[in-house]
Amino acid sequence: MAVTLTELLGTDSISGSRIVINDNFAILRDEINAIETYLDPDAGTLDGLNSIQTLELHVGPVGNYNLDITTSAFNINTSVTVTQPSSLFSINGLFAHNSFMLIDEATWSNPLDPISTNGAGTYSIKHSSTGDLEIEVEEAHPGQELTFSVEQKGGGNIIIKGALGVVFVIDSTNTQINLNDVGSTVTIRFILDSTNNGAFYIVGGHNYTPST
Repeated sequence: MAVTLTELLGTDSISGSRIVINDNFAILRDEINAIETYLDPDAGTLDGLNSIQTLELHVGPVGNYNLDITTSAFNINTSVTVTQPSSLFSINGLFAHNSFMLIDEATWSNPLDPISTNGAGTYSIKHSSTGDLEIEVEEAHPGQELTFSVEQKGGGNIIIKGALGVVFVIDSTNTQINLNDVGSTVTIRFILDSTNNGAFYIVGGHNYTPST
């Protein structure tokens, strides 16, 4: 709402102008008080609005925003936790997942930590030697899935297994997974049991072999 003040002219009398000045200050006071119902300049807070319309919104440290909304992008740059167990995500548009890493035998070192800052959901494997390539997987978050795909395979085996203390539930005898050839894939999911112990289960794959 626009603020309307009475204009003072140089020809106005001094005594008559005092009333106009006081009225103008009263109008400004009321408008500022109305704004401060929502805006607290001392605390730096804005609260109680019915609607906010803006072209951009940046939340978090300057230059390293946790939430960064512009006219062309909506970026969340931190972890998101939904605390309501019955919350439902509805996605009506396209869904893309770019959590990808390359496991190259030439530079690979164990173990694979899927919950680290370098963790990913999908791994492509390059293996060219006659020796075995072993990929040891650390514990993950409950429900987290890992997918491994072979793009190059040498003469040795490509083995997916649990690191020390990590359980792979495959069958009664086998505890690891061999990826047999180029194009082989396997997806495993970390699940908690009734006593809150976690283990990886195979949920899908192609051309792989359980082994001991």
